[in-house]
Amino acid sequence: MERDYEILRETINKIVEVESMPTMLEKWTAERKSVWKAEARQGMVLTALRKKFEQIPPEIEESVLGMSDEIALKSLLEHVFDSETLDEFAEGL
Repeated sequence: MERDYEILRETINKIVEVESMPTMLEKWTAERKSVWKAEARQGMVLTALRKKFEQIPPEIEESVLGMSDEIALKSLLEHVFDSETLDEFAEGL
């Protein structure tokens, strides 16, 4: 009888896993899209900084790469163009 319950429990767990897979896949896809967008924006900020100032100190690059909020990264990209110096940009980080 104990074995029957164990088999039933395993079967139910497998059904739940299979039924929740589409939801899990949708959630994973949404999370990945968010990460990809953030990585793209990070790349844009770093490219703009390199284009404008040539060399970027590692601490600034690390700060940019540590950001994941899309709105903050968009604002940071605009800040690149508004900054006259790298120090001025760094103050806005």
